[in-house]
Amino acid sequence: MKFSLYKSTHMLTAILVAVMLTVIITTIQQLYETAFQQASDQLTETVRSQARLIESTASNTLKNKTLPYTAETEAIALALIRQTYKNHRGFGQTGEFALAKKTKDKLQFLLGHQHTSSDKNTDLTTLDLTNDFAIPMQRALAGESGTMVTVDYRGVEILAAYQPVRLLNYGIVAKVDLSEFRKPFIRTSVISIAIGVILIFIGAIGFHLITTPLLNRIHKSEYRMRLLLNSTAEGVFGIDFSGRCTFVNSTCLKLLGYADENLLLEKSLTEILQRSELTKGDLDYPLPLDILKD
Repeated sequence: MKFSLYKSTHMLTAILVAVMLTVIITTIQQLYETAFQQASDQLTETVRSQARLIESTASNTLKNKTLPYTAETEAIALALIRQTYKNHRGFGQTGEFALAKKTKDKLQFLLGHQHTSSDKNTDLTTLDLTNDFAIPMQRALAGESGTMVTVDYRGVEILAAYQPVRLLNYGIVAKVDLSEFRKPFIRTSVISIAIGVILIFIGAIGFHLITTPLLNRIHKSEYRMRLLLNSTAEGVFGIDFSGRCTFVNSTCLKLLGYADENLLLEKSLTEILQRSELTKGDLDYPLPLDILKD
């Protein structure tokens, strides 16, 4: 009984820890999903505005020019665009824009890849059109717009928004490392869980200090009651509301022909009285047969 009560207090503490962790993880997850959607929307709006800015910057140069634009005309427009982005260092710690055009079966990056070159204006990285590291740009050059989670040219997982620049048939991509986006949520989760564990630990100590004396008193009271019941010459048999045995003293064990009370616990009175041994007459104090019939 004492062990069972102490075990129950430990189970309660474990349940509190599980509930605390579930609440924290669920809350952080919901906040993360909401923030992720907001970040996607903001990145989409940013790349859309940058596409319109590039079109506006190049519009004066391309005005009254007929398609297809000559290499000289495109070079002048590109120079203006690069001048506009000359002092632009991206956004956040890892955010950057990438501008590219399609040349036969290649992707030629005109701006971007700031993590591989200190001079973005001369970084003309060329990739295969089917390269898995340039899926957002491929979609932008195909006239599509949207957001996606993918891996960039560094092999780093990113959140990317892409948009076509229709005036020049370019594509623009704005991207940010997911690690930068997740960092505050991971930090918040660690802090929240640490604080929760500390509070649960303090609460468990307080709970233990309060319940231990009560459990000891219950155990001592039960022990005294057992001594009292076992000292009487009358058989005592206790049952719960479902009619199953919860207690039996030594005299009752002798009357029923059992050596161990564990053989009776959780059994109904009918099961106990219908033991075959009671009908064999091998008891010192056999019960009347009319009791067995009941």
